[in-house]
Amino acid sequence: MTSRQRGPEGPAAWAASYSGSDGIRPLFAPIADLSTGAVVAVEVVPRPRDEAMAGVVAAAARTDRRAALDVGAAAAGIRRAGGHGVGVPLHVTLLADTLADDGGALAELHAAVRDAGIAPRDLVVRIAAPIGDPADAAVEAGARALRSRGYGIGVAEVGPDDHPLALVARVAPEVVALDPGLAGVLDADPGAQVVLDAVARLCRRIGADLVASGIATAADLEAFRRHGVRRGCGPLLGAPGRRPVDRLAAPLPASAPHLRPPATGPTRTVLGDLARPAVMLRDSATGSEARTVFQNSPDLGGVVLTTASERPVAMLERNRFLLAVSARFGYALHADRPVRDLAEPARVLPLDADPRAALELGDSRRAYDDIAVVDDYGRCRGVVRVGDLLRAVAAVEYDRALALHPVTGLPGVPALTEALEQRLLTGRGASIGLVTADLDALTRNGGFDAVVDGLRRIARALTDVLPRFAGSLAAHGTGDDLVVVTDPGAPPALDAALHTALAAHRAPRVATAWLRRPPGTTVGATDVARELARLREQARRRGPDPAVTDSAVIDAAEGPPRPLAG
Repeated sequence: MTSRQRGPEGPAAWAASYSGSDGIRPLFAPIADLSTGAVVAVEVVPRPRDEAMAGVVAAAARTDRRAALDVGAAAAGIRRAGGHGVGVPLHVTLLADTLADDGGALAELHAAVRDAGIAPRDLVVRIAAPIGDPADAAVEAGARALRSRGYGIGVAEVGPDDHPLALVARVAPEVVALDPGLAGVLDADPGAQVVLDAVARLCRRIGADLVASGIATAADLEAFRRHGVRRGCGPLLGAPGRRPVDRLAAPLPASAPHLRPPATGPTRTVLGDLARPAVMLRDSATGSEARTVFQNSPDLGGVVLTTASERPVAMLERNRFLLAVSARFGYALHADRPVRDLAEPARVLPLDADPRAALELGDSRRAYDDIAVVDDYGRCRGVVRVGDLLRAVAAVEYDRALALHPVTGLPGVPALTEALEQRLLTGRGASIGLVTADLDALTRNGGFDAVVDGLRRIARALTDVLPRFAGSLAAHGTGDDLVVVTDPGAPPALDAALHTALAAHRAPRVATAWLRRPPGTTVGATDVARELARLREQARRRGPDPAVTDSAVIDAAEGPPRPLAG
């Protein structure tokens, strides 16, 4: 008898009733910001109640009702979470096979979301392995169908196995959760570090949040922090429990005093990385509704007032609102009136904005108000608190200072690689310039001090000139070479300006050589080092001239472009 012919008492029947069975216990694990310790999401972790039920579930998973079993687990967690009023996004996990062919089982998921009163935007459906090549198109179609209903899409347990990164890129999830197996081996296993860097680079390209899984010790936490991962879950942050929590039971261990240079981490810090879930009300809400929200959330600093399409229009700050309604007759005056009358215009920035841009927003009276962050469609996707913002900016500046060369004060090859990558992938093209001096002559004339002084003077000349060429960058390359990235047509004018600046700073004579790169290619540290070697050889052959800054240009378009390592 096939699985389709089994009677209602078999494992398939258990699968069909999974969400309502007393044998299943949905648990909840917090996902936290690894810097601040704030709970930013809650993950549903279904568990059989005992060994007997575990056997039934395992048997049912081998039948053709596997999708019903899978969706039922998620639905059970959604319904229980709705009863506890979860104030942060909820993460549930479905197998890739379920998305590829659910057999109608996903209707139970949608019903659970409605029953729990959870907004679709507050549910992230994470796709779990296995994913097979023949099912790739069906998995993509399933993800699109869920996204069309307003759900967020995630991918679970991404790491060395199971998930083809090309498929992850095509699905373009909002959340990518790492394989728990990476925790505990990250420091000792170079292969695990390569995997993490590859996944992190992918997340940067597609704009996904990277979440570490399986964080069990302070050493695991510190390892992920050093590699730039900003969100995570695991036993150290909180074991799965019967109720979702909105704060960790204990503060996270403090970060170690050393930080990894940001260019080697997964991405630069943007406001979206610091965002906490926003509490939103319609802009037509009354004072009575707002007061209820603040009474139920003692730690809430402000409420975002939005349009029907979730575009922020105003921010209701807690203290100012409560002062207004606690005055004599204040509540009587405002209870039934639109609360927007007591709100201030929303302070809004995009998800990918630099945190320092938030510090430049005007109106000092509102310097400590939350900032609403929006996606490309203008919809509110969270708020950033000023305390988190200040900590992030301080960490970025400290990280950046560590990456600067101690002699010239210029960034190194990682910053150079990132600048080139941004130029080429956005279709602007680039010229890479090498600036080199005869250090042997300086050594003979004044020793080490003369070399250091000469390099500093050349670096000052470069930093004086570059503001005239928008989007240009000076970096300290390998050895004692200084490197410039600028527009393809800028080298002649930049050379002339540099010659004048060198004379003003009484800097040593230099030779420059330039390489033009067409747009649409990618670069990595290996490619930059190779091209700098070409430029160094060109500059060495020509040598510095006592009268002018000598320059040669090599066109990278000579012959077919070579593929570049990423």
